[in-house]
Amino acid sequence: MTPDTSHLPVEHLRLPAQRHIPGTDSVAELEWLQQISCQTPANIIASEWQENLPYRYGWLLFLNQYFWEAHEVWEPVWLAAAVNSRERFLVQGLIQLANARLKQLQGNTRAENRLQKIACEHFSHAFPPSSKPDNRQTVMGVTSQQLASLTL
Repeated sequence: MTPDTSHLPVEHLRLPAQRHIPGTDSVAELEWLQQISCQTPANIIASEWQENLPYRYGWLLFLNQYFWEAHEVWEPVWLAAAVNSRERFLVQGLIQLANARLKQLQGNTRAENRLQKIACEHFSHAFPPSSKPDNRQTVMGVTSQQLASLTL
């Protein structure tokens, strides 16, 4: 089960012409990604995630296996999130998960497994255990259950 992004109005944005995989002859569309990244809000507010174009576009990229590109547009979102906030832990985990998937494409299983564990650690801070577990609890539109389905 992946996060439901059908309500995210990013379909007007194009995907890059090709996926960039470092170490191959693929070319990253840096100018396009910069145009998206520069729209990162100065301060990340969890309840305003739907207006956060780079965050939403990162999901579109990730779900279409543009892992290097997702990392690039999520990084400014991570940097704009408050230190030690659930939003920052979530986005940091997403960045590491995208990196893990990229390592998977590159055939580097050791790095993939290491990065996946790091991503899960960040997700555990985004969704800390409580006395009343609630699978409906969300951070920036994502539940811990949805993240778990991406990290298996």
